[in-house]
Amino acid sequence: MPVNDIITQAEYNNIRNKVLGVLGTGSGNSGYGQPFVSTSVAEGNSITINEYANLRYDIFSAYVHQVGSNPSTVTVVEGNTVRFSAIDAPVTTYDTIADTLISNRFNVGAGQSAINIPTAPSSTTWPGIYGADWSSLIQCTVTATWPDSNQARYFWNSGGQIRFTASRSGGTAATQNTQWTSILSTAGTQTYGGNNPGAGTSPNDGQNWYRCTNTRQLWYSQSGSSPYGSNTYKIYARTLDASNNSTGTARQGEWHIEFVDNYTDPGPPAPGDSVDGTFSVAVSLQYATGILVPPSQGSFTVTLPTVTISAIAP
Repeated sequence: MPVNDIITQAEYNNIRNKVLGVLGTGSGNSGYGQPFVSTSVAEGNSITINEYANLRYDIFSAYVHQVGSNPSTVTVVEGNTVRFSAIDAPVTTYDTIADTLISNRFNVGAGQSAINIPTAPSSTTWPGIYGADWSSLIQCTVTATWPDSNQARYFWNSGGQIRFTASRSGGTAATQNTQWTSILSTAGTQTYGGNNPGAGTSPNDGQNWYRCTNTRQLWYSQSGSSPYGSNTYKIYARTLDASNNSTGTARQGEWHIEFVDNYTDPGPPAPGDSVDGTFSVAVSLQYATGILVPPSQGSFTVTLPTVTISAIAP
């Protein structure tokens, strides 16, 4: 718009719709599910100072979540004409920030998230109930379930993540044991979100929540070094209730974890390089927190999933 043009009702509503697509319910991989204070303006009505003040609150709520601090905006002063200008009028600034909110909607600012440990780690020790040691494969499955698909969307869209950490300890001093400890140490903590490790909603390869199908797909692997290159730590992802989750219709996800041992001890004598000790898988959640603007709006709140981890077993 030309500088100093007066903003129309439609232009105000367009800016507001951009902001609420991020802060409010949105759709697909956009929408935090938070309350808002601004209202739309009906055709033929004037835009008042209150509408702009309330829209500014909603901009602040979304911006602070993404950045951790307030944006620099122009305050609408009673009696002034609201117009387009990059210098002293709010409309251009509001519209620019609204576009940035859309682009950065998965960002989480400092102090705007917390960590939750939803369940105790799963661990199994060899020798144990499954025998003296193991070969070929051990595995476990993590599931996360929300009350409905929208609550799942809000969790992921506001920067929520599920994090996996696996480890091995104890057992004999076998070289292969040392290699498995190294594999899992190198893997460290792997994070999975609505926009990571891959961005966007396609292809349907399991590389984030919105790229899942109901078929397990590998999204992370870490292998050992020679001669243990065939030993691999793998994590698969899928949704249990959506054949294609690109629009966020799923409320339940599954992450299948495998410790694949395809190494064969050449001997002689064999076997002399077995794998034993304690293998563990731990899960944590990063979720959005913080306050909304004005404070009477309450806290930034999302629903955490119910998480379960199965026993690690052959």
